[in-house]
Amino acid sequence: MTASSGGVIQTATAQGATATVQAAAVQAAAVPTTAVQTATGQRAAPGSGPPPHLATARALVDVISGKWDLAIMIELWPESRRHAELGRATGVERKQLTRVLRRLEGSGLVDRTVETAQSPVRVRYGLTARGRELLRSIDELARWWATGDSGSAARLCG
Repeated sequence: MTASSGGVIQTATAQGATATVQAAAVQAAAVPTTAVQTATGQRAAPGSGPPPHLATARALVDVISGKWDLAIMIELWPESRRHAELGRATGVERKQLTRVLRRLEGSGLVDRTVETAQSPVRVRYGLTARGRELLRSIDELARWWATGDSGSAARLCG
């Protein structure tokens, strides 16, 4: 949650602490910087805080961190599939699969299409452009991980 008044932005963190961020401009270069004041009143130097998109990254990880999320999205990569096909391919139980698909659809990562031309009506699930973009980014992250410390990937995967 973010509130703003008079150039001061307050952001609530996941742990319930509030950080106050004030915008300032470097006079010589007119480049905006930020000074961070923590809930305890300590000030951090501009640019010494975490990268600005880490809160967004945390929210993203919360969206896709479920046990079946990536498995389902990977199964949808080549083509859209029906509910039962996804269940067989991933081994996810029907009710759990429905919950995950609804959540991924609500996040804009999965698209639900109702085919009314046939009887009975068929529902297919596929990745949205944003879902495909996310899987490409995760693939790049996995490549980065695999090229780093050779023991890291082995410890994680093995």
